[in-house]
Amino acid sequence: TYLPRRSPLLRWLVAAVLCTATFFDGYDNLMITAVLPLILASFGVPLAQAGVLVAATFWGQLIGSPAAGILAERFGRRTVLLVSCGLMGATALLAGFAQDFNQLLAARAIQGLGVGAEIPIAGAMFNEFVRSTHRGGAVFAYETMFAWGGYVAPWLALGFIAMVGQDQAWR
Repeated sequence: TYLPRRSPLLRWLVAAVLCTATFFDGYDNLMITAVLPLILASFGVPLAQAGVLVAATFWGQLIGSPAAGILAERFGRRTVLLVSCGLMGATALLAGFAQDFNQLLAARAIQGLGVGAEIPIAGAMFNEFVRSTHRGGAVFAYETMFAWGGYVAPWLALGFIAMVGQDQAWR
């Protein structure tokens, strides 16, 4: 392992990082649905394409999840987790700067690779770094982070729409 087992602070730091990644996973999954009408209007895309855009991240997850296990065995969980979180963040920024529907679709699909990798790696790391006496509460917090991300997303969407208008709020 790469963190000393005797350090409670480092164990909780790992738990906090994993919870944060899961929060943004939930945030992103629900934010797309909250701003989908704005995206379609911004790019002049028909409603029939909405499902393709939402599904793009899940198609990426379909590849990213099994690949994460293979890559983690070869390069280590920490490396794969950091790369997956970096990929999630970078492609979220790329999605915000997308100039057309196809660029946004590609960014969302690539983002799904990172999301798909984060989920199984985070679960494995929780079992490895959080002591069994605290694991129940830590896993509870971890699992609720997805829901909290989903709860926060529509409220932020409403706030951004009010602040910057419908044309730019989705970005």
